Amino acid sequence: MTFQNLPLPSNNHIRLVTIFPDQSGHIRANLNIEDESNCPHYKCLSYTWDGPRVDDTEESWRQPSLMINVNGFEVFVQPNLHNALLHLRTLGILGPLWIDALCINQTDETEKTIQVARMNQIFGNADEVLAWLGTGTARTVSAMRDMEKLGVTYEEIMKEEVAPKILNPLTGEGTIDDDKLIRMFDFSLEFNWFMRIWIVQEMLLARRLRFFCGTTTMGLESVWATEVLIITAQAFFGAERRAYLFGYLKGLCKGLSSPSSSARYQSHVETMEIDVSTVSASRPNVFKEMENQKGGRFLRHIFTCKDRVDHHYDVAGHKSFSSFGGLSTILESGFLPTARVDGRDRYPLSLLAHELRAKKAKLPRDKLYGILGISGKLST
Repeated sequence: MTFQNLPLPSNNHIRLVTIFPDQSGHIRANLNIEDESNCPHYKCLSYTWDGPRVDDTEESWRQPSLMINVNGFEVFVQPNLHNALLHLRTLGILGPLWIDALCINQTDETEKTIQVARMNQIFGNADEVLAWLGTGTARTVSAMRDMEKLGVTYEEIMKEEVAPKILNPLTGEGTIDDDKLIRMFDFSLEFNWFMRIWIVQEMLLARRLRFFCGTTTMGLESVWATEVLIITAQAFFGAERRAYLFGYLKGLCKGLSSPSSSARYQSHVETMEIDVSTVSASRPNVFKEMENQKGGRFLRHIFTCKDRVDHHYDVAGHKSFSSFGGLSTILESGFLPTARVDGRDRYPLSLLAHELRAKKAKLPRDKLYGILGISGKLST
């Protein structure tokens, strides 16, 4: 396809693509120009240009190697976008769609610069943002169903009434067991989408956000509530284990013959700086007992994945556990009522940049545009 046949008349115009519904053969689509001042209806596709999963590191994911037909021309796109188009066609979500790889002339640096700088407007004006995570598996389908069953609504999140629906399933004979927690936790670490700088802008500016993994879909509120659940479960069950171990070590300290040893271990207990090897030697089953309790296998699984767990850094530089790329913290900075003081947003641009410094971007300018695009929404 040659964009010379479809130039943008002004900076206020955009191209939109519509997929043909034919389920057989190559993907075919039409590309048209719309004037945004006319308030056209469209959806934006949010996806990664590289592999959809964290483990998809092959360079082939970034190569435009799969052919589609646009306005009668052959166009080659990256495999992840091709998969997204196939699944959108299957689901009957045909457009009009704004997709950066197809709606921006990628060979025209001037147009690219102008359009990338306007992505906050493009995503903000869309009826809906479709977040493509990647193809689905039986495990991802189960995880997404568990996430939806939390039953948290967008209104409850906005009113900060989520706590009962998060805490109740974790306590006693609650409905959230270790298998479900582990499944949802693994889902939170699986996809590159949550690690990108652009997703922050695309989430905060979206009028509505829907996630797709294969043909399974869920709303933003399910993902947001799941991250809150995972963080809460880690803290809740971790506190239970620390209390259990605290009580045991208190008794161990009293039995030590040397006053200096007793004082040393008492200090470790009070600060929870526990000598695991000593505890294991003195009572080999203590950690097995803890692991067999509800939440034990979940905590053990988190520990085994510690090199993959995303950590959020607050403005003071303190590291804290998070999942989904710290999604809930990012959203709270722009959405929740408590994020506002005297009607003004919480984060100035400098602190926003600090929060997002670990996010990924192909080019340095993309990280800058990603932050500037939402600075007006989050800063004073």
